[in-house]
Amino acid sequence: MFLYGMQQLNPETGTENYETAYKKTGGFLVIELHRMLFPENEKWCIGWNGFFDEIHKQAIERETEGVKINMPQPTDHLFFQFCHARKHLLASGVGIRQICDILLFAEYYEKEIDWEIFWDRIRMTDGILFAEAIFRLGVQYLGFEEKQFYFPEGVHSMKLDTERLMEDILHSGIHGKGTRSRLHSGTLTLHAAEKRGLSGIFPDLFYMAFPPVKNLLWRFPYLKKHPYLLPFAWGQRLCGYLREGPVLGSVKEIVKTGRKRKEILREYGIFGEKRR
Repeated sequence: MFLYGMQQLNPETGTENYETAYKKTGGFLVIELHRMLFPENEKWCIGWNGFFDEIHKQAIERETEGVKINMPQPTDHLFFQFCHARKHLLASGVGIRQICDILLFAEYYEKEIDWEIFWDRIRMTDGILFAEAIFRLGVQYLGFEEKQFYFPEGVHSMKLDTERLMEDILHSGIHGKGTRSRLHSGTLTLHAAEKRGLSGIFPDLFYMAFPPVKNLLWRFPYLKKHPYLLPFAWGQRLCGYLREGPVLGSVKEIVKTGRKRKEILREYGIFGEKRR
């Protein structure tokens, strides 16, 4: 399938997946198309797409550099930004660029955002602790004013330690992909989110070494038609690690990073647990 001179990177996977990548033939540009905002079969985001079913009916028209475009109204847009940031935090991490995008958007559209609806949606998706933490990061470290974010009753007075989250964000780099160990640690954090909690070091090591088919489809498209080749894919994956450098040290660093990040995710309620 071609899209304006671009060809699908992995045509074997079809186009019904949550996301499909296209690359310019003979070039370097890669465009990733999403069929929906969030995957439908992941426990950590069940029901999120429903909040955006009518988003096109409430779109507003803006003009930028003489071009008129439709965009979500500010309340929908800010809520999406938070959901998207949580998705990145669960994977390799959310970078400082994304945090600044959220805070600057909230500051610019402060008077147009329906804060009551925003906080209601955040509460319905178990995102109160994370949203409060991001806003408080802006106040404590980035020069934003607390009054701009209209904390609801019961949230405004909460004492939330944001230092660990800020450290993780800074280690994530600009876009959340700061290091190789962080990128691969997403295997552990996403697995923990699916299981709704933490696991021991040996289950983590086993899962890192032998992930299920669904986690490898993006890298080994042939598994879609031939899932029985999973052991072969594990072998290919291990060979890839060997080419990159010493395996034992890499795995140790990945597990260490993943376990540290899982504790942070639990602290901010990303696993659906309430902070004590």
